[in-house]
Amino acid sequence: MKAKRIFCVILFLLSATLCKASSKNPPQESIVIENQVETLEHTQAKELDTGSKPHEAKDEELKIKSTEGISGDSERVFITGDVRIEGTDFLARGAEAEVDLVNKVVRFSGGVTVSQDQKQFVGEELLYNYKTKSGTIKAVSGNIQNNTLKDDMYIYGQEMSFEDKYLRIDGGKITSCSREDPHYHIAAKVIEIYEDDKLILRHLYYKEGNFPLLYFPYYQMSLKERENYLKFPQIGSSAKEGFYLKFTYVYTLNKANKGEIYLDYLQKLGIGQGIHHKYTKNKTNGDGRYYLIYSPYENKLKLVDLSGSFITDLGNFQLSANAAYKNDLTELSPKYLRKTSLNSVYRGENYNGNLRLNYVDEDSSVPVKEEFKLDTSHIIRLNKEWRLNLSGNITHSQKSNNPWVTVISYDGTLNYNAQRLIGTLRWQQEDRSLEQGSTYNKLLRQPELVLRSRSLKVFDWPVTLETTLGSYKEQPRNVSSNKLSLKGTLGRKTYKITDHVDFSILLEGQGTTYNIKTLDPYVLSWRGVLGLTYKPVQNLSLSTDYTKRNVYGNSPFSFDRISNIHSLDFRLYNTFGFLSNESRTGYDLIQSSFKNWDNTHRFTFRTFTASFEHSYKLQPFEPIKFAGNLNLKPNKNVSLQARINYSKENNEWKLKELNGKGQLDIGSFTLKGEATYNTSTNKYSTIRASIGKDLHCRRIDFTYDHVNKAVWFEFRIHAIGDKPMKLRVSESGIDFSSDMLTALSSGN
Repeated sequence: MKAKRIFCVILFLLSATLCKASSKNPPQESIVIENQVETLEHTQAKELDTGSKPHEAKDEELKIKSTEGISGDSERVFITGDVRIEGTDFLARGAEAEVDLVNKVVRFSGGVTVSQDQKQFVGEELLYNYKTKSGTIKAVSGNIQNNTLKDDMYIYGQEMSFEDKYLRIDGGKITSCSREDPHYHIAAKVIEIYEDDKLILRHLYYKEGNFPLLYFPYYQMSLKERENYLKFPQIGSSAKEGFYLKFTYVYTLNKANKGEIYLDYLQKLGIGQGIHHKYTKNKTNGDGRYYLIYSPYENKLKLVDLSGSFITDLGNFQLSANAAYKNDLTELSPKYLRKTSLNSVYRGENYNGNLRLNYVDEDSSVPVKEEFKLDTSHIIRLNKEWRLNLSGNITHSQKSNNPWVTVISYDGTLNYNAQRLIGTLRWQQEDRSLEQGSTYNKLLRQPELVLRSRSLKVFDWPVTLETTLGSYKEQPRNVSSNKLSLKGTLGRKTYKITDHVDFSILLEGQGTTYNIKTLDPYVLSWRGVLGLTYKPVQNLSLSTDYTKRNVYGNSPFSFDRISNIHSLDFRLYNTFGFLSNESRTGYDLIQSSFKNWDNTHRFTFRTFTASFEHSYKLQPFEPIKFAGNLNLKPNKNVSLQARINYSKENNEWKLKELNGKGQLDIGSFTLKGEATYNTSTNKYSTIRASIGKDLHCRRIDFTYDHVNKAVWFEFRIHAIGDKPMKLRVSESGIDFSSDMLTALSSGN
């Protein structure tokens, strides 16, 4: 969405509007004059010998209509009223027209409108030769819709002349501003368009109002499919690169091979040079890129970017790969990165599988410095009931300067799904050696057989029966045994006692032994939940759950150590208009202590939502948490969002979360603020405020960043999109980028 594209799209469409008919020599010229006033129709038709009945226009014929008078002779006709001249490719309409039948010329005066394909142009005068399909429009203006641009584009010219495949506008300007006196525009003394060939701009200006900001004496671009051309250079400065001037040349070898060549001047780094090549053919895509910088200060080349990727589809099979090496010369992070991956995928009716290989070597804030990983997964559908799943991975990694760690995990299951039964046969190694806080490093289940009932009910009570048989081993404790487990669950079911009281119940029992011969060691557990809900009115409910769970036995495995539970839990919920309240607590009957008392209050009214959370420890009574959320948008001009969480840990209050942002629109001005507190560093990661003004078709913003001690300015044009001109001042220096000006001028 840059200037060349704007000129290309708009002026080329204008050319097509008025010149398309000239692409073929007409076999003959004919004219049909129709008068919609009955008293004049017959006399004029007779005098001009055009026939007494109107008829549809044939190919390359001109059709003229009017609502008032037609006068003249066989050489010249004068037409007034609502005059319509309809050609093969366009429609011209005005109040007065003169037709020179000898020289094949139509002249509109007193204003004219030209329309074609939902595009419309207005001028003071039109002179059109319907034999040569050439003419002139004076004081032309119009607008064109285009999907490439975000806004309609408006075109103005002192005079526009056109003929076979040629269009010229004198004193022309283009803008996306809809005002009669546009805020900004691109002006040129002469605009020449050679249809399907090229566009020439002479004495080109970018103007804010009538103030010129950018000037080019001459510019030419191709209207053909662009294959080889030089983009307009990027101009700017940054703390890392200093002042820079970046050139890009686009080349096309053929339809499958295209790319870009870079040549950059970076004040602080040196001379940059690189190539980015793309290959696209059939179902195969690939690209490669390299970029290096020559430093005259050090007299050596430094590789910045060497990367590539490809993907190809071969029926059900897909293969993809990428590799990259990046060094931190122009970017802030990572300092360096080496990454390689290879991925193959097959998708079929009865088999899906993939194989992935990844290697990453990264020097940045990420703890993992180097990692090699191979993983694969496969799904085989044997038939409607049977399916085989296989997956596994190998990870070889190093964190910081710690020793290398190798982890191998795999999981294989054979699944059976029937109407009443689900069965799973598993071989698994679960590795948690890289996890923090895990109770075990490695667990092997091989084999393990699980049978579970499906869709069973007893007296309308959902029932699940399950049995497990397997061989288990836990490392590094090196504990192993065979396991047999039986489990039954009566799912939670609710009974209505009265209109206001509901009773619910859930029962579960499980027995497990880890030595089938001696039934020792063993684990026996049962769980029961009794629930009671009292709802006296629609907006109030009080519920309580009595939960009892007992675990007996001497399991050798750490993953199976489950504490006994014996508790009462209470919940109160009510709503009052826009306010809802929820309160939860409980009593642990084993430890004879109260659970925490958690409260949540929510207020919702139209576009305003707020919540307040507070929790207390009951023995002894003390607050342990205060938190809140705010989301407010009372109207289209105001919006606020905020979150705070202040909690007590280890007898010390800590700020866990603090962030917020807001926006206020006052007329064409916009005020924004944003703040985020990082609890891990105990510092604000973001404190930012900005003020912006919408200038109808452009926008200007000023931003202050307190954390980075920086202030910057942005200027953008709405039709171009997110391509602003930026100026940033910080402790590290001055950064400037001219993306918007480059976008306007390069046509890319």
